[in-house]
Amino acid sequence: MKEQALVDYFNNKIDVKSFAADLNKSRESWGTTFSLDIEHLENTNPFFVERKHCLQLCNEAIDELFTFENINTIAFIVTYSDAFKIDTNDEVTNRFFEDWVENSFGYAWTVENLQKWKILVETGVDTFTEADFKIKSD
Repeated sequence: MKEQALVDYFNNKIDVKSFAADLNKSRESWGTTFSLDIEHLENTNPFFVERKHCLQLCNEAIDELFTFENINTIAFIVTYSDAFKIDTNDEVTNRFFEDWVENSFGYAWTVENLQKWKILVETGVDTFTEADFKIKSD
């Protein structure tokens, strides 16, 4: 996967189905461990990732255009690549990526929880309960 493709996706310059297909080909998983084949952006200013991008990811997954694994992969890239910078002034954006980058614990990857993420991202209202948090299984 090319980091430029993720930038283009966030900027609505590439359709989600094409981007998801490329994303799926870049990841190889073994249980909770995975590796990624990524073509990094070089010599550019970091792309600033904001709350609107979290909402974009929620909507694509709710519409079944992305899988939970796709969001996890994107969160991993956004969190650990120098090509992206998460809005550190927005607690919700930070919380979203901190939870989605982790595939072994956190809020369970369910449609119900994804809808709660969308509510949190759109309104700032946290509707999660303690029961929503769990150790994620393989």
